[in-house]
Amino acid sequence: MKVGFACDSNEGLNSKISAHFGRAPYFIIVEIEKNKEPKYLKTVKNPAIEEHQPGEIPSLMLREGVELMVSGGMGSRAQEYFSSRNVKVITGKEGKIIDVIKEII
Repeated sequence: MKVGFACDSNEGLNSKISAHFGRAPYFIIVEIEKNKEPKYLKTVKNPAIEEHQPGEIPSLMLREGVELMVSGGMGSRAQEYFSSRNVKVITGKEGKIIDVIKEII
């Protein structure tokens, strides 16, 4: 499963989760498979960090094939957008990606 993480830093699995989805400077994409180590796939720089239209950033994550999106916080419009496209959302997370992955698994 491809998982997207809204992050404040670009340090692969050691990246820190961002408090707000839309204002995250980076999105780290990770492959998580059952009984396997998580695999860093890529970093996507937020092209709309200063200003964005509703659905713009979630659309970017969909194009990347994300099936689950993780963030510290996320507005209701972004959550609804993901939900309507069968992408799960987990909010309220903080710390490093690698630690949050352990919680998710």
